[in-house]
Amino acid sequence: MMSAAPRIVKNIQGCPIRAGILARIRPQLFDVSLRDGIQNADPSVWTTNAKLETFRRILSKETPQFMEIGSIVSPKILPIMHDSLEIHSYANTYVRIHRESYDPRLYMLVPSLSKLQTAINHGVRNVSFITSVSDAFQKRNTNRNLEETKQELKLMETLVRRHPYLRTKLYISCITECPIMGKQDPDYILRELLSYHYSYQFDELCISDTCGTLSFDDYEYLVDTLIHFGVPPSKLSLHLHVSETNQEEIRKILWHSFHKQIRKFDVSMVETGGCSVTMRPDQRLPNLSYDLFYHYLERYIECYVELCK
Repeated sequence: MMSAAPRIVKNIQGCPIRAGILARIRPQLFDVSLRDGIQNADPSVWTTNAKLETFRRILSKETPQFMEIGSIVSPKILPIMHDSLEIHSYANTYVRIHRESYDPRLYMLVPSLSKLQTAINHGVRNVSFITSVSDAFQKRNTNRNLEETKQELKLMETLVRRHPYLRTKLYISCITECPIMGKQDPDYILRELLSYHYSYQFDELCISDTCGTLSFDDYEYLVDTLIHFGVPPSKLSLHLHVSETNQEEIRKILWHSFHKQIRKFDVSMVETGGCSVTMRPDQRLPNLSYDLFYHYLERYIECYVELCK
């Protein structure tokens, strides 16, 4: 299906007033199709050639500023990621060849210190790390509790400092619900988010709505308080999962993000998603799509224009 995103962007840019509002928002899209989008999909369908074709299609149709194109993880845990380094090598070469017209930043997810070293050895320059606000989720997902995860992240951060060219993103999952333990206390989540800001030096902190149940009220409280305590909006990003019942909450969350100058949003052109290691099939939800993101962006701009009138 042809994406509606280019049409929406063209319409916005065709009007000076709307283009000015878009320039103020400056959304930066981070494509997760080839990592979160396919991690629980059928490996026999998602062959290496299928991934490469999807990579090229994303570049030509959607032109995101950032792309996560795989995960360096044991094939026993996620067989579908067995060729991630091969995908990265191809993608890196492809982007270098076409850099004059379009130069997205390519990321790989690394779950441990040893995998980070592997990424560095293979020329990966942008890496994503994973943690959560749920001990049970973290234990099942990485075989480490939160304290052990934080110790590992410190070691990984030390290695990153030896390679100043590396850019880092930290996914913080289970905000505000864990698929194993249920609802999480917002004040506890807030303390955890602040600790990752003040105790580490990650370039980006990604608020990850693992269960697709993040409410606007909780999001507003967390984001406004984080900014109040000194977390710059430019450091925050948002990872949402979409269901049939949460789209109005997503609209309000996105609009509040635009208002608060949070500009980084994870999107996918694949209609699957969710963590296959920790979640049952009935719990997994697709990621925020390009079309839905641009639909709500367009509505926000239209409402802003009407308000100005």
